[in-house]
Amino acid sequence: MLTLEYYLKRYENPFDAFYVLEKMDAGVCVLDPETLAFRYLNQKACTFLGYEKHQLLGRNSLEIVPEHYLNVWEKHRNTLDHVGHYGWMDIALCNAQGKELPARFKGHYAKHGDDDVLLSTMQWDSLPARSAHPTTETFCKNVDAMMVGELDFDPEWLMDNLALGVGVASADGLIRYVNRVHADWLGYDPNEMLGKPNLDFIHPDAARDPTVTHKFLSVLSLGYYDWFEVPAQRKNSEPVKIRARGTLEKFHNRKCVVGLFDRLD
Repeated sequence: MLTLEYYLKRYENPFDAFYVLEKMDAGVCVLDPETLAFRYLNQKACTFLGYEKHQLLGRNSLEIVPEHYLNVWEKHRNTLDHVGHYGWMDIALCNAQGKELPARFKGHYAKHGDDDVLLSTMQWDSLPARSAHPTTETFCKNVDAMMVGELDFDPEWLMDNLALGVGVASADGLIRYVNRVHADWLGYDPNEMLGKPNLDFIHPDAARDPTVTHKFLSVLSLGYYDWFEVPAQRKNSEPVKIRARGTLEKFHNRKCVVGLFDRLD
């Protein structure tokens, strides 16, 4: 079991994986692969669904899937069991008030210590979930109540095993955090990317395209930019097709852009 002291120590770094995990505009769920019970959800997933974490932990995830979508889930579960992962699944979930909310899932089996788990990433409609709760602080400051005793998953492990790439850039466009899956897509070690301009990892032609730069900069005025395709560039100069979206967040009163990346090729 991870301790409170462990988290307090990690809080010294505002760009730590735990902060990003709780702030990113995507849901993260860890399920038991046999029972499909929730073993972990990040705060964004809970905010989207309108539940407190303790109301969902240990509960079978299919209980909040409308019956007419169960056949879709069964199809993807068969894919999951055969190949170990499934692509984006478009379904709906019932929130705490019983309303159906469109959502997309992408998941894969992963090994956490000696345990097999199902790690799923969840996306919703075009607007950030926090837009419906403008006064809600998505990062819960009560660490003891929120994390200790509920979580036996290291946030860094979760971030590095997501189906999405994740990066944090400061307002001046310098990269402050990147998870391993995104760095791997681009052929880098995460530490090699830190402190460099985010446009350094976009294809040079796209980096000079005013429509692309305007899209990235719009997050500073609008608070988010929605998914759009942009060519990135690997360390060996090979192109990589990705989709990107970002939201403007605060980490210890520092404005930062949290970007999500989905590889297309």
